[in-house]
Amino acid sequence: MRSIKFSDSVSERGKKLRLWIHLINVCVVSFLYVLLVHKVGAELGIDVNRPLREYDKLTVLSGFGLMLLSFILLYGLSFKILSWLFFKFKI
Repeated sequence: MRSIKFSDSVSERGKKLRLWIHLINVCVVSFLYVLLVHKVGAELGIDVNRPLREYDKLTVLSGFGLMLLSFILLYGLSFKILSWLFFKFKI
C-alpha cells in the first residue's frame, strides 16, 4: 500500500482522511511555492510584479524553467512524504 490515491484506502474513513490530507497538502505546497518564487525573484533582482514584456526573453524563459523545476520538486517531495505517511499510519 505505497500509493497516494484516495481509493486505495481500505475504509471509508481512510478515504475521507486522505482527501483532507491532500487538500491541506495542496494549500501548504502552493503557499510555499508562491513564497519561494517571490523570495528567489527578489534575491535575483527581479521584480515579480513587473510585466514580463519588460524583461528579455532569456530571463523570462530561464525564470519559467526554474519555476517549473521548483514546482515539480516541491510536489514530488510532498507526494513522497504523503506516501510514506499513508504507509506508516496505514491510512
